[in-house]
Amino acid sequence: MYFKKPFRSDMYLRHMTSQHPLRWNEYSALNQTEKASYFDANVPIVHRNTIKSYFGGSQVPIQLLVDKDIVDVIIGDMLFQDDDNNEEITKECALSIFEDVLDPSEGNRDGCDDAANVSTTRYRIHLKNPAQFYLICDYLSVGASFRMASRILAMTKENTGLASLGSVSEGKAASFARFVCALNLQSLKDLLARVWTFSVAMDMSTHMATSYLDIRIRLHWKGSILNFHLLAILMFFRHTGEEIFLHASKALDVLAPSWKKMVVAISTDGERKMTGRVQGVATRFEQAALPGFYRIWCGLHQLDIKLQSFFVSLMDEQYYSSLMSLISYLRR
Repeated sequence: MYFKKPFRSDMYLRHMTSQHPLRWNEYSALNQTEKASYFDANVPIVHRNTIKSYFGGSQVPIQLLVDKDIVDVIIGDMLFQDDDNNEEITKECALSIFEDVLDPSEGNRDGCDDAANVSTTRYRIHLKNPAQFYLICDYLSVGASFRMASRILAMTKENTGLASLGSVSEGKAASFARFVCALNLQSLKDLLARVWTFSVAMDMSTHMATSYLDIRIRLHWKGSILNFHLLAILMFFRHTGEEIFLHASKALDVLAPSWKKMVVAISTDGERKMTGRVQGVATRFEQAALPGFYRIWCGLHQLDIKLQSFFVSLMDEQYYSSLMSLISYLRR
């Protein structure tokens, strides 16, 4: 129940007698000492199970560490485009959110005896309001844009009364997204350092007239085969096998410096730039890897080729052309 001005005692009494008659009568019959402890024992939802118990208090800042090469090479060089002016910020400004200076104590907490070495190889992510960061990440994870995420957070604060959530601009939501990318890549790098081998799956795809290079990594960890989507890299240049290999190896050099001794297989489609015997991506990976390397041709792509061949041969090879003519007619 939400009470508004004027705050009169008879309005509270009317609500209690009409909506909670049994509990109100029980409460009214108690003495002052019993009334003081009544709600502790009879409240339907304890405070620790409410939103305010998690977010209502002051936020405890969180500091996280990521390797500098993840930020400088992958996020800065590979994922950030010079003409990306959605937020009207430069590359230097976008990456300035990663702090460069670490205290000696933070280096020790990270398990490194040489704090100076940590300060030169790691960036610090400082989260002053973790609840705000986690909520924005949740909103982005279900497809909200930066502008939508900032507005949803404002509505969340207004409807819950949690002033501690603060406010987030569109640019700050984008900064949080960069934090998430860096932290996820750091987790993947730490995981790759604990396994002895992994495989790579690559594919070129097009979305809204823009080409992307999709890279996935598969590895065995604690009895399970894990499949991670590593990167979707914009490809504005020629889609040659050499360029694709250079982009993929650039990311792998950061996440697994010894990847040439670890990678055991690559899975691609059947396009010439992927499977070419001289300059194909799979060929280049095979040349860089150790002996015993596996090249896998995607089963779905093979099935697609077979189905295309089948439909072309139908109706004395007239089915496909007739179908395309029908589709063109219906569109007109």
